[in-house]
Amino acid sequence: PLTEETAVANKTVANVVSGANTDGITVTGMDTENTVLKVVGGKLVIAEKAAPAEFTATVRTAEVQHGTGKFEDTVATGFQATVTNNGGTKGTFNTVKWNVTLGDETKTTGDQPITNVTLDPNAKATIFLVVNNLGDENATATVEIK
Repeated sequence: PLTEETAVANKTVANVVSGANTDGITVTGMDTENTVLKVVGGKLVIAEKAAPAEFTATVRTAEVQHGTGKFEDTVATGFQATVTNNGGTKGTFNTVKWNVTLGDETKTTGDQPITNVTLDPNAKATIFLVVNNLGDENATATVEIK
């Protein structure tokens, strides 16, 4: 995030009233691909744009569970993934695609819509997949976030 300290490292364009709006202001010769106008500490500054949201997911080892009671003949394998926003801005994803591999065979869920998940930079969320009738702790999974 841009603070008064980091604003000093950026180019000050003008002194302004705190809370001023930058809409409609342009600076001739400004690199709009990589920079943005911001008001920080009473100064209008040209600052570097934050990196867009970028999600990565780390999947833990498979966990096999057997049913109990009237479900004692059932088995399922669960996968847990931690999704992290490694970008510099808040971002939202609403689609996941799991790929589960056992031996030489990989099966996919295909793109599955989920409730919007919005993460601030460096924030994390945990998602799960449970595969009924799969009872092998050697199964592995990957997940794609969109």
